[in-house]
Amino acid sequence: MPPRKKKAKPSPLAFLDAHPFVRQTVVDKIYGCIIGSALGDTIGLYTEFLTKSQTKEIYKDRKFQLVEPATELYPDNHRRKYLQLDETFHTSLISASISYYVNILQAASQLVRGPMTQIRHC
Repeated sequence: MPPRKKKAKPSPLAFLDAHPFVRQTVVDKIYGCIIGSALGDTIGLYTEFLTKSQTKEIYKDRKFQLVEPATELYPDNHRRKYLQLDETFHTSLISASISYYVNILQAASQLVRGPMTQIRHC
């Protein structure tokens, strides 16, 4: 008796093709995660390593503005290494990781299908 052929497992991402809105919803959620992470990291820079009482004293109105005129960073040893409105280490790490992943996908696509003639945007 010949060996049975294994059925190919469906892709775990097959649900993305169920409806055009499904794919766009997932893309929107991914963008939201990236932007939310960057905003959280930026706001966290204002208060990380400060006690609650220090934070209340330094940022009396307890509001942060991230566009010009941006809230000034407290000039202690931790925050002095950052420029106003500069990206933080964690955000630059996320950015580099996404860039690396996109480049790997593009390289793999070229190996499998030949040179990409058009880059698809989700």
